[in-house]
Amino acid sequence: MSTPPPSILLLGAGELGTSILAALSAHPSLTSTRLTILLRPSTLASPTALPRLTHLRSLAAPPTPLSFVPLDLAAPTARADLAALIRDDAYDAVIACTGFAASGANEDGTQALVAAAVLAARAEGARVRAFVPWQFGVDYDVVGAEAAGGLMAEQRGITTVGVEEWLRKKLNV
Repeated sequence: MSTPPPSILLLGAGELGTSILAALSAHPSLTSTRLTILLRPSTLASPTALPRLTHLRSLAAPPTPLSFVPLDLAAPTARADLAALIRDDAYDAVIACTGFAASGANEDGTQALVAAAVLAARAEGARVRAFVPWQFGVDYDVVGAEAAGGLMAEQRGITTVGVEEWLRKKLNV
């Protein structure tokens, strides 16, 4: 049996992220796992977000440590910032919970950015052992790249070729 990851980074805390947080927090073998949720800086700074943040904290009842980290995945430096965060904060697993709004119809959206950041962090010596991309349970061969007005193209591109090979082709590396 493998050892559970001692640190997990969740990207987003909408419906999917909140459900995953609740499941991780309730899992008996993950009670000492450090959970971190990446949120937009504007969300963390907003007084109106306080009830939501309090609710998220309540889902990760002690002894599960929970923290928030500010990072805007739409920022020009997001890829490098996320790679540095994964590397420097020593996350063992990254779970993308960003949803449709962050997908690109032309394979240049947030999903590719996150995958590239995880690979960059690994190349820089990060210990990240697992990456769960958003919509990891979808059968893209059935759904097709044009589903949801083309929003599945980016995810299908990542899963069809394989993340590393796809990114090499995309980035001409």
